[in-house]
Amino acid sequence: DFAFWHDIENILTEKGLVLTAEEKVMMEEARARIGRDEYLAFMKVSKTSAEAHRAFLQKYQQESGEYHRNERMNTRNQLLAEKLGISSGLIIDVMNAQDLLGNIVEELNPMEKEELLAASKSIQTPFIALYILDTNESTIKKIEELKASTGYVVHQVPKADSEQLFESMMEPFKGKVVFVDFWATWCGPCRSGMQQMKPLKESLKGQPIVFVYLTNETSPTGTWQNMVAEIGGEHFRLNKDEWNILSERFGVSGIPHYVLVDKTGKVAKNNGMSTWDSNGMKKLFEEFMAQ
Repeated sequence: DFAFWHDIENILTEKGLVLTAEEKVMMEEARARIGRDEYLAFMKVSKTSAEAHRAFLQKYQQESGEYHRNERMNTRNQLLAEKLGISSGLIIDVMNAQDLLGNIVEELNPMEKEELLAASKSIQTPFIALYILDTNESTIKKIEELKASTGYVVHQVPKADSEQLFESMMEPFKGKVVFVDFWATWCGPCRSGMQQMKPLKESLKGQPIVFVYLTNETSPTGTWQNMVAEIGGEHFRLNKDEWNILSERFGVSGIPHYVLVDKTGKVAKNNGMSTWDSNGMKKLFEEFMAQ
Protein backbone atom coordinates (compact mmCIF):
# COMPACT_ATOMS: atom_id res chain seq x y z
CA ASP A 1 0.00 0.00 0.00
CA PHE A 2 3.02 2.29 -0.20
CA ALA A 3 2.63 5.08 -2.78
CA PHE A 4 5.91 6.94 -2.98
CA TRP A 5 4.86 10.55 -3.60
CA HIS A 6 1.86 10.25 -1.29
CA ASP A 7 3.55 8.51 1.65
CA ILE A 8 7.24 9.40 1.66
CA GLU A 9 6.72 12.79 3.36
CA ASN A 10 5.13 11.15 6.43
CA ILE A 11 7.95 8.63 6.63
CA LEU A 12 10.58 11.37 6.47
CA THR A 13 8.73 13.39 9.09
CA GLU A 14 8.73 10.38 11.45
CA LYS A 15 12.51 10.26 11.05
CA GLY A 16 12.80 13.95 11.89
CA LEU A 17 13.60 15.01 8.33
CA VAL A 18 12.02 18.20 7.00
CA LEU A 19 11.38 18.81 3.30
CA THR A 20 12.60 22.03 1.74
CA ALA A 21 10.12 24.42 0.16
CA GLU A 22 11.25 23.33 -3.32
CA GLU A 23 10.82 19.66 -2.43
CA LYS A 24 7.32 20.29 -1.13
CA VAL A 25 6.35 21.99 -4.38
CA MET A 26 7.72 19.04 -6.34
CA MET A 27 5.77 16.60 -4.14
CA GLU A 28 2.54 18.54 -4.59
CA GLU A 29 3.00 18.61 -8.36
CA ALA A 30 3.67 14.86 -8.44
CA ARG A 31 0.58 14.09 -6.34
CA ALA A 32 -1.53 16.37 -8.53
CA ARG A 33 -0.44 14.53 -11.65
CA ILE A 34 -1.26 11.03 -10.40
CA GLY A 35 -3.61 10.14 -7.57
CA ARG A 36 -2.84 7.60 -4.87
CA ASP A 37 -5.27 4.98 -6.23
CA GLU A 38 -3.93 5.40 -9.77
CA TYR A 39 -0.36 5.03 -8.53
CA LEU A 40 -1.15 1.84 -6.58
CA ALA A 41 -3.06 0.39 -9.54
CA PHE A 42 -0.09 1.04 -11.80
CA MET A 43 2.32 -0.59 -9.33
CA LYS A 44 0.06 -3.63 -9.06
CA VAL A 45 0.02 -4.09 -12.83
CA SER A 46 3.79 -3.64 -12.93
CA LYS A 47 4.28 -6.42 -10.36
CA THR A 48 1.76 -8.91 -11.75
CA SER A 49 2.59 -8.58 -15.45
CA ALA A 50 6.19 -7.36 -15.45
CA GLU A 51 7.46 -10.38 -17.40
CA ALA A 52 4.77 -10.11 -20.08
CA HIS A 53 5.34 -6.37 -20.29
CA ARG A 54 9.09 -6.84 -20.74
CA ALA A 55 8.55 -9.51 -23.43
CA PHE A 56 6.11 -7.25 -25.27
CA LEU A 57 8.51 -4.30 -25.25
CA GLN A 58 11.34 -6.51 -26.44
CA LYS A 59 9.22 -8.00 -29.26
CA TYR A 60 8.34 -4.57 -30.64
CA GLN A 61 11.57 -2.81 -29.76
CA GLN A 62 12.44 -2.03 -33.38
CA GLU A 63 9.07 -0.41 -34.09
CA SER A 64 9.15 1.50 -30.82
CA GLY A 65 12.72 2.65 -31.45
CA GLU A 66 11.81 3.85 -34.94
CA TYR A 67 8.85 5.81 -33.57
CA HIS A 68 10.91 7.47 -30.83
CA ARG A 69 13.72 8.32 -33.26
CA ASN A 70 11.30 9.97 -35.69
CA GLU A 71 9.49 11.86 -32.93
CA ARG A 72 12.79 13.09 -31.49
CA MET A 73 13.93 14.29 -34.90
CA ASN A 74 10.62 16.00 -35.67
CA THR A 75 10.39 17.69 -32.26
CA ARG A 76 13.98 18.94 -32.41
CA ASN A 77 13.58 20.25 -35.95
CA GLN A 78 10.32 21.97 -35.02
CA LEU A 79 12.00 23.72 -32.08
CA LEU A 80 14.94 24.80 -34.27
CA ALA A 81 12.50 26.29 -36.76
CA GLU A 82 10.35 28.02 -34.14
CA LYS A 83 13.09 29.30 -31.81
CA LEU A 84 16.04 29.89 -34.13
CA GLY A 85 14.45 30.17 -37.56
CA ILE A 86 16.48 27.19 -38.88
CA SER A 87 14.31 24.90 -40.94
CA SER A 88 16.77 23.44 -43.42
CA GLY A 89 20.42 23.30 -44.33
CA LEU A 90 23.62 21.56 -43.35
CA ILE A 91 23.15 21.64 -39.56
CA ILE A 92 19.70 20.03 -39.82
CA ASP A 93 21.00 17.36 -42.17
CA VAL A 94 23.97 16.58 -39.90
CA MET A 95 21.74 16.11 -36.85
CA ASN A 96 19.23 13.98 -38.75
CA ALA A 97 22.10 11.87 -40.07
CA GLN A 98 23.45 11.39 -36.54
CA ASP A 99 20.06 10.09 -35.40
CA LEU A 100 19.88 7.60 -38.25
CA LEU A 101 23.51 6.46 -38.07
CA GLY A 102 23.66 6.00 -34.30
CA ASN A 103 21.53 2.87 -34.52
CA ILE A 104 23.20 1.65 -37.71
CA VAL A 105 26.81 2.04 -36.60
CA GLU A 106 26.88 1.81 -32.80
CA GLU A 107 24.18 -0.84 -32.47
CA LEU A 108 25.24 -2.70 -35.64
CA ASN A 109 21.60 -2.56 -36.69
CA PRO A 110 21.33 -1.65 -40.39
CA MET A 111 18.04 -0.51 -41.88
CA GLU A 112 16.14 -2.11 -44.76
CA LYS A 113 16.85 -0.26 -48.00
CA GLU A 114 13.25 0.98 -48.48
CA GLU A 115 13.05 2.17 -44.88
CA LEU A 116 16.41 3.93 -45.16
CA LEU A 117 15.49 5.62 -48.44
CA ALA A 118 12.27 6.93 -46.86
CA ALA A 119 14.16 8.19 -43.79
CA SER A 120 16.82 9.82 -45.97
CA LYS A 121 14.28 11.95 -47.83
CA SER A 122 14.61 14.53 -45.06
CA ILE A 123 18.31 14.94 -45.96
CA GLN A 124 18.78 17.72 -48.50
CA THR A 125 22.58 17.70 -48.68
CA PRO A 126 23.47 15.11 -51.37
CA PHE A 127 26.82 13.95 -49.95
CA ILE A 128 25.26 13.35 -46.50
CA ALA A 129 22.41 11.32 -48.01
CA LEU A 130 24.95 9.24 -49.95
CA TYR A 131 27.10 8.84 -46.84
CA ILE A 132 24.14 7.41 -44.89
CA LEU A 133 23.37 4.88 -47.63
CA ASP A 134 27.06 3.95 -47.95
CA THR A 135 27.48 3.53 -44.18
CA ASN A 136 24.40 1.32 -44.01
CA GLU A 137 25.87 -0.92 -46.72
CA SER A 138 29.23 -0.97 -44.92
CA THR A 139 27.52 -2.09 -41.71
CA ILE A 140 25.74 -4.91 -43.57
CA LYS A 141 29.09 -6.07 -44.98
CA LYS A 142 30.72 -5.78 -41.56
CA ILE A 143 28.06 -8.00 -40.00
CA GLU A 144 28.58 -10.63 -42.70
CA GLU A 145 32.33 -10.56 -42.06
CA LEU A 146 31.80 -10.83 -38.30
CA LYS A 147 29.62 -13.90 -38.78
CA ALA A 148 32.68 -15.66 -40.17
CA SER A 149 34.80 -14.61 -37.20
CA THR A 150 36.20 -17.33 -34.93
CA GLY A 151 37.56 -15.15 -32.12
CA TYR A 152 34.58 -15.63 -29.82
CA VAL A 153 32.50 -18.38 -28.20
CA VAL A 154 28.84 -18.26 -27.15
CA HIS A 155 28.17 -20.59 -24.22
CA GLN A 156 24.96 -22.12 -22.99
CA VAL A 157 24.23 -21.19 -19.39
CA PRO A 158 24.66 -24.42 -17.38
CA LYS A 159 21.76 -25.85 -15.41
CA ALA A 160 22.76 -25.40 -11.79
CA ASP A 161 21.40 -24.38 -8.40
CA SER A 162 21.43 -20.65 -7.80
CA GLU A 163 24.25 -21.05 -5.25
CA GLN A 164 26.44 -22.83 -7.82
CA LEU A 165 25.41 -20.98 -11.00
CA PHE A 166 28.50 -18.77 -11.19
CA GLU A 167 30.89 -21.60 -10.29
CA SER A 168 29.34 -23.78 -13.01
CA MET A 169 29.81 -21.00 -15.55
CA MET A 170 33.46 -20.54 -14.52
CA GLU A 171 34.26 -24.28 -14.48
CA PRO A 172 35.48 -24.45 -18.14
CA PHE A 173 38.00 -21.70 -17.42
CA LYS A 174 39.69 -23.29 -14.37
CA GLY A 175 43.44 -22.84 -14.54
CA LYS A 176 43.10 -19.38 -16.08
CA VAL A 177 42.40 -15.94 -14.69
CA VAL A 178 38.90 -14.79 -15.69
CA PHE A 179 37.85 -11.18 -16.23
CA VAL A 180 34.04 -11.07 -16.05
CA ASP A 181 32.20 -8.11 -17.58
CA PHE A 182 28.49 -7.51 -16.85
CA TRP A 183 27.22 -5.45 -19.80
CA ALA A 184 24.39 -4.76 -22.26
CA THR A 185 24.25 -3.75 -25.90
CA TRP A 186 22.51 -0.47 -25.05
CA CYS A 187 25.06 0.54 -22.37
CA GLY A 188 27.39 3.27 -23.69
CA PRO A 189 29.89 3.06 -20.79
CA CYS A 190 30.04 -0.72 -21.27
CA ARG A 191 30.97 -0.34 -24.92
CA SER A 192 33.46 2.42 -24.12
CA GLY A 193 35.15 0.24 -21.51
CA MET A 194 35.45 -2.61 -24.01
CA GLN A 195 37.12 -0.31 -26.52
CA GLN A 196 39.61 0.86 -23.90
CA MET A 197 40.29 -2.74 -22.94
CA LYS A 198 40.91 -3.88 -26.53
CA PRO A 199 44.68 -3.11 -26.80
CA LEU A 200 45.29 -4.79 -23.44
CA LYS A 201 43.35 -7.88 -24.54
CA GLU A 202 45.42 -8.05 -27.72
CA SER A 203 48.67 -7.84 -25.75
CA LEU A 204 47.58 -10.74 -23.51
CA LYS A 205 46.74 -13.20 -26.29
CA GLY A 206 48.16 -16.62 -25.51
CA GLN A 207 48.38 -15.82 -21.80
CA PRO A 208 46.40 -17.77 -19.15
CA ILE A 209 43.54 -15.26 -19.01
CA VAL A 210 40.07 -15.23 -20.56
CA PHE A 211 37.50 -12.46 -20.92
CA VAL A 212 33.91 -13.45 -20.16
CA TYR A 213 30.94 -11.22 -21.00
CA LEU A 214 27.55 -11.58 -19.33
CA THR A 215 24.43 -9.87 -20.61
CA ASN A 216 20.70 -10.43 -20.20
CA GLU A 217 17.52 -10.33 -22.25
CA THR A 218 17.43 -6.52 -22.34
CA SER A 219 20.10 -6.86 -25.04
CA PRO A 220 18.09 -7.55 -28.22
CA THR A 221 19.06 -10.94 -29.61
CA GLY A 222 19.95 -9.72 -33.11
CA THR A 223 22.02 -6.77 -31.91
CA TRP A 224 23.79 -8.94 -29.34
CA GLN A 225 24.60 -11.62 -31.92
CA ASN A 226 26.09 -8.96 -34.21
CA MET A 227 28.19 -7.45 -31.43
CA VAL A 228 29.72 -10.52 -29.78
CA ALA A 229 31.89 -11.39 -32.76
CA GLU A 230 33.40 -7.91 -32.72
CA ILE A 231 33.95 -7.99 -28.94
CA GLY A 232 35.56 -11.44 -28.93
CA GLY A 233 36.01 -13.60 -25.84
CA GLU A 234 33.51 -15.85 -24.08
CA HIS A 235 29.82 -14.90 -23.94
CA PHE A 236 26.75 -15.85 -21.91
CA ARG A 237 23.23 -14.45 -22.42
CA LEU A 238 21.33 -14.86 -19.14
CA ASN A 239 17.61 -14.97 -18.58
CA LYS A 240 15.97 -12.71 -16.02
CA ASP A 241 16.28 -15.14 -13.10
CA GLU A 242 19.92 -15.99 -13.84
CA TRP A 243 20.83 -12.31 -14.12
CA ASN A 244 19.05 -11.53 -10.85
CA ILE A 245 20.88 -14.37 -9.06
CA LEU A 246 24.30 -13.08 -10.13
CA SER A 247 23.35 -9.43 -9.66
CA GLU A 248 22.36 -10.12 -6.06
CA ARG A 249 25.46 -12.16 -5.42
CA PHE A 250 27.87 -9.51 -6.71
CA GLY A 251 25.86 -6.42 -5.79
CA VAL A 252 25.38 -5.33 -9.40
CA SER A 253 23.44 -2.07 -9.15
CA GLY A 254 24.60 -0.73 -12.51
CA ILE A 255 26.70 -1.70 -15.48
CA PRO A 256 29.42 -2.10 -16.46
CA HIS A 257 30.33 -4.20 -13.44
CA TYR A 258 33.54 -6.24 -13.30
CA VAL A 259 34.58 -9.35 -11.42
CA LEU A 260 38.04 -10.96 -11.40
CA VAL A 261 38.32 -14.70 -10.78
CA ASP A 262 41.63 -16.40 -10.01
CA LYS A 263 42.93 -19.65 -11.50
CA THR A 264 41.24 -21.76 -8.85
CA GLY A 265 37.82 -20.32 -9.64
CA LYS A 266 37.73 -18.12 -6.54
CA VAL A 267 36.45 -14.54 -6.81
CA ALA A 268 39.47 -12.30 -6.26
CA LYS A 269 37.99 -8.85 -6.91
CA ASN A 270 34.43 -7.61 -7.29
CA ASN A 271 34.04 -4.34 -9.23
CA GLY A 272 37.41 -3.19 -7.99
CA MET A 273 38.57 -2.28 -11.48
CA SER A 274 36.37 0.65 -12.44
CA THR A 275 39.21 3.04 -13.37
CA TRP A 276 40.77 2.39 -16.76
CA ASP A 277 44.50 2.48 -16.15
CA SER A 278 45.90 0.05 -18.71
CA ASN A 279 49.24 -0.30 -16.95
CA GLY A 280 47.56 -0.90 -13.61
CA MET A 281 45.15 -3.43 -15.13
CA LYS A 282 47.99 -5.27 -16.85
CA LYS A 283 49.96 -5.49 -13.61
CA LEU A 284 46.86 -6.78 -11.82
CA PHE A 285 46.25 -9.46 -14.45
CA GLU A 286 49.92 -10.48 -14.50
CA GLU A 287 49.93 -10.75 -10.72
CA PHE A 288 47.10 -13.28 -10.76
CA MET A 289 48.37 -15.09 -13.86
CA ALA A 290 51.69 -15.71 -12.06
CA GLN A 291 50.02 -17.42 -9.10
